[in-house]
Amino acid sequence: SQSPAQRQQRERHGRAKPAVSKEALALLADLVYKQTEGAYATANEDSTSGH
Repeated sequence: SQSPAQRQQRERHGRAKPAVSKEALALLADLVYKQTEGAYATANEDSTSGH
């Protein structure tokens, strides 16, 4: 049993989520991609400089 206000809030969040999550996912993917790329680059540099 929820109050109408709570239900309205949830609906508003549900409606707003898709657009926001898409942008957030894109940003996250970009960050992760750059991080993994950087991690691989530094790992390769370390392995080559070690030998």
